[in-house]
Amino acid sequence: MLMSSNADAQREQDFSIWTWNQLYYYLDKSHYASFQYQARFNENASLFDCANLYFIYGVSPNKKSNVEFLYQLKTDRSNDVHTLYVGYTRKIKIKAVNLYARVAFQHNRSYFSMNELYDQSYNEARFRLRAKYEINKAFSTSISAEPTFELNGKESPYIDKIRYVGQLGMQYNRFQSFTLFYIYQPDIHSFSVPQTNYVLGLAYEISLKGKMKKLDKFFKANLKDGDEEHDNSKNHPDNQ
Repeated sequence: MLMSSNADAQREQDFSIWTWNQLYYYLDKSHYASFQYQARFNENASLFDCANLYFIYGVSPNKKSNVEFLYQLKTDRSNDVHTLYVGYTRKIKIKAVNLYARVAFQHNRSYFSMNELYDQSYNEARFRLRAKYEINKAFSTSISAEPTFELNGKESPYIDKIRYVGQLGMQYNRFQSFTLFYIYQPDIHSFSVPQTNYVLGLAYEISLKGKMKKLDKFFKANLKDGDEEHDNSKNHPDNQ
């Protein structure tokens, strides 16, 4: 108990802001590719922390299942981290609420680190459960919890951290959407001083498909009641 109290007393806290631009292109109803750029600002949102580039290929064989393959490059002032990721998401509808269960595994490798101890690879498993409620055609809200398990070392597997996310989504039209999200992420297992991160973020998404014959409506706020293909039930999972 004393060790736990000391850890809580020494826990560091930080507030960050994330901006996230996401471009999705649907090759057909089941396959899509995505490029995303994310910028993070930490130290109470006063300093640039890092940039993330995402390259994603996704397959949705039906409306309830999704598989994503992802490559991520995270670069900051001290090192570059390369991540290879595969995730499976299953949708479960319970009355007015949609549940999304995701299991994912990722391999991370750091390069050009200032500390040679960090210039190595490590593996992680992630398990996320998200509950989403669609208020209407334009607005939706969701909450989720996602523990990350470290799969390296003698003490593994152990929970490294847990990410809790609350979101408010707005579908502007069939091409554009915005998501305001808030993240609470405490370290559970730490070999140094544990941290708790608070994040406020905004994601802007563009979705294109096929021959893009209707780009003249790109800037018009228009969601028809019968337009089920482009409502809040997107055919790809959120990555927040």
